[in-house]
Amino acid sequence: MPDLLNVSQTNALLRQLIPLYESIGLAVERMDDVLECSVPLSPHNRNHLGTMHAGIQWSAAETLGGLLYVAHQKTLGACKIVVSEVNIKFLKPATSRIRARTRFSLDQVLALKTLLDSEGKVSFDLNIELLDDADLVVSTVIAKYRYRRVSSA
Repeated sequence: MPDLLNVSQTNALLRQLIPLYESIGLAVERMDDVLECSVPLSPHNRNHLGTMHAGIQWSAAETLGGLLYVAHQKTLGACKIVVSEVNIKFLKPATSRIRARTRFSLDQVLALKTLLDSEGKVSFDLNIELLDDADLVVSTVIAKYRYRRVSSA
């Protein structure tokens, strides 16, 4: 059974840890086998063309690696987490709210835990889609994360 915080608690935590999320209106939507957050299209998030700024899309996608850890912190144990690389491919202009979404099963979480327990660190990729309000994929992302065990002493 996953050790998930609820969505409301996670939104409050992430906005406290990373105030940018409050500024851009990022909201966690799902925390189960699917991790999802959204960002509205607003005057603050638009580029000079009136579409979602590329940096906002990047930020929404990159959030999911941290959300994965927050959602499964008890299972994974104390870790430092970093993103080491993000490759984003823009497929079409984002003209509405966007949702960053990835799938990561409990079996995958347990596999991370096994590597953390044996190696003290793990590197992995998240394949992420950014979707608009019509459920069309506007960007695809491969984000590489590193989790490193932190000793409790």
